[in-house]
Amino acid sequence: MKTIFLIVVFFFSLILPPTVLASSPQVSNTASRNIRVAIYNNPPKISTDSEGNVKGFWPDILEYIAEKENWNIVYENAGWDEGLEKLRRDQVDIMVDVGYFPERAEIFEFANETAFINWASVYSRPGMLLSSFTDLEGLRIAVMKEDIHSIGPLGIRNLIKNFDIKATFVEFDSYEENLQAIEDNIADVAVVNRLFGTFSEKDYNVSRSSIVFNPVELKFALSKNSDMTPYLKEALDRHMLELKADSNSIYYTSILENLEKIVEPVEVEVEPGWIRPFALISGLILTLGIVYVVVARRYNLVLTRNVEDKTKQLLKSETRFKHLTDLLPQVVFETDDSGLIKYINKSSESLFGQKPEEITNILTICKLIHDEAGNKINYLHLLSHPDKALEMLAIRKDGSKLAVMVYVSPIIEENSIKGIRGIIIDIHENKDIRTQLANKVKELEKAIDTMVEREISMAELKEEIKKGQ
Repeated sequence: MKTIFLIVVFFFSLILPPTVLASSPQVSNTASRNIRVAIYNNPPKISTDSEGNVKGFWPDILEYIAEKENWNIVYENAGWDEGLEKLRRDQVDIMVDVGYFPERAEIFEFANETAFINWASVYSRPGMLLSSFTDLEGLRIAVMKEDIHSIGPLGIRNLIKNFDIKATFVEFDSYEENLQAIEDNIADVAVVNRLFGTFSEKDYNVSRSSIVFNPVELKFALSKNSDMTPYLKEALDRHMLELKADSNSIYYTSILENLEKIVEPVEVEVEPGWIRPFALISGLILTLGIVYVVVARRYNLVLTRNVEDKTKQLLKSETRFKHLTDLLPQVVFETDDSGLIKYINKSSESLFGQKPEEITNILTICKLIHDEAGNKINYLHLLSHPDKALEMLAIRKDGSKLAVMVYVSPIIEENSIKGIRGIIIDIHENKDIRTQLANKVKELEKAIDTMVEREISMAELKEEIKKGQ
């Protein structure tokens, strides 16, 4: 599987300091400035309610920044495909919730800071058994136009092509249409992002498969040609850095609030309200005692059943999670707040040469990965780079080292950081190829220098021969 390499660029503020930006005629510190923002319906990250209010994770973050920068946000609900086209034509200033990949970065400017990491899920008709990409042979696959999970380097089109699978793609303008296409028998399966799928699957007669793919960095996208872009990019990156560094910021609270929307509420049966008035009116202490005992026993039985049901659901969910992560070729791990690894999938054996049981509750993440120079790192080093790609070295059981790309994200519980979750991707083969290519370039440069020296020597020799004649 190909690896996504992130190109890390210097912040615009390193070139133009804040004082220069503040004095720019493009930006006013006294009057609010209209900032045009393209949006599309992708709940729970962003959506528009019946009254036209824009809600979700992205509006929470953007409106916080707008208040700090004295912006007036003007939303344009253009849809996904039209929103990208408006951004390309400089008809809007920003588009939210855009997946980054190098080819797209040639068309749009992207903020340096990643806002969120998402991946794709595959849905099908109920009763279809899909467990791997080979099960998609001969099927009709619904995809959203220009979606990164469709056209990206690790999107479904490239994956199907690489696996030499024959399938038909049916394009739509939204994820809603993708799922509706299954109900309407226009498509057999649909590709949507995992948050939208979890949020919306109850509204359609579809079934979520175990196929997941394409972890993607979601960022603010900006126009390539707008004079406002350098200022907007610097402001977005500056505030995102501050928000992600504060575990109590709107960034983390919005993630918690919006993700809670995809969890079904738990109903707990409570004591009927008529018991106490009835007991007081009747005045019969014995009857009250009997009623109390009966209700208490029933209430306890209901609670016991609820606890048992929830325990079974949690065990089932945990088993499903482990099965899903064990299917991934990348290493998936989770630590506590000291860096001790509490979970790691089976891919640890191929990358580190150690089985999960040799690592879990025994080693810290800092024992398994070092920085790119081979130096040991500490747990805080990883926490200071959430949702950012880090090129590092994996330390294998035999002491050998492999180049890897590491993504981490903090585990937030009760407004405090309880650990980290992350993905480790093996990139050593790509790194070796780059090294070999660099060596070949050096050899070629040396050969060219030698040829030039020979030409100069021949020219000098011819000149001396002419003089001798």
